[in-house]
Amino acid sequence: MEFVHSRTELQLQALEKAREEFSKYHVEVQGLLIAYINVDTQLLETQTKKEIAVQQQKQYEQEALAQEQRIAVAEKTARANQQENVISAKLSIDIATDRAEAARREAEGIRDATKTKADGTAYENEQVGEGVAAAYKAQTEVLGQQNVAALKLFEEIANGNIVITPEVLVTGSGQESGTSSTPSWRPC
Repeated sequence: MEFVHSRTELQLQALEKAREEFSKYHVEVQGLLIAYINVDTQLLETQTKKEIAVQQQKQYEQEALAQEQRIAVAEKTARANQQENVISAKLSIDIATDRAEAARREAEGIRDATKTKADGTAYENEQVGEGVAAAYKAQTEVLGQQNVAALKLFEEIANGNIVITPEVLVTGSGQESGTSSTPSWRPC
């Protein structure tokens, strides 16, 4: 069987051997062809099937490789077709991130403005309080503590913060002394 597979090599060896032998008789050999080899048909059929199987295996491997390449091309094509969506999604993420950063900075600005305003109000109240305290102290030194207190009491009465007159009048309509009478309530 090896003979069948290595026929070309054997033909070259036989050609060289024939050239050597025929050169003794001054004959030039141009070529040598081994044309017919008598091989058992069962053996030849087995070898033919084996060769066909090897060739089919190579063909299947090539087809599998072609399918893998087709899958790779299809995947790359699908990725390329989705590239617009990928870019759009990334852009949406960037926009959302920028909006969140803007909201955070706005909140920081509001916080800082509120804090500054509160600090200003606290400072103003402190200054007013110190001024009022200084004014009371000066009044107390000039008028005396009791007179300043009386003046402040009259101010509070004038502003309506202290009520002197009662808001409800209770009267009774008793004719006899010693008998109980029902009091009546009415606003003043």
